[in-house]
Amino acid sequence: MIDFHHKEDQQPLDWASKFLQILPQIEATLQQAFRSLTPQRREESVQDGVVHCLLAHRRLFERGKSDSATPASLAHFAVLQVRCGREAGCPLNGKEPLSRYAQLRRKIVVCPLSECGREETWVGARASAHSR
Repeated sequence: MIDFHHKEDQQPLDWASKFLQILPQIEATLQQAFRSLTPQRREESVQDGVVHCLLAHRRLFERGKSDSATPASLAHFAVLQVRCGREAGCPLNGKEPLSRYAQLRRKIVVCPLSECGREETWVGARASAHSR
């Protein structure tokens, strides 16, 4: 008779299963780190941080070092990358005004045209924003 409950036959966890086990701790750490942001910016930052953690965890797993990284250390380095404008999976582009990296590096402020006064044209809004 075959024993299906035998522990020796179980396959080791793959990188995705291991990551899912530590994901709640990572999310809690990221929520805490980005608590001062607006709700929309916080949600985007946490999601971006999770992607950074996922990519780092997978790279560590491929090297056989995934056990050396804790959820707190993965989240810490993800927070640093998100705060400096690094988007996961995107190249850094300091010349694109809509990239978060360029906005942080060059102090570019982007706002929707709907926030401009009805009397102002977009040119006037841009000139007033530039003169600040």
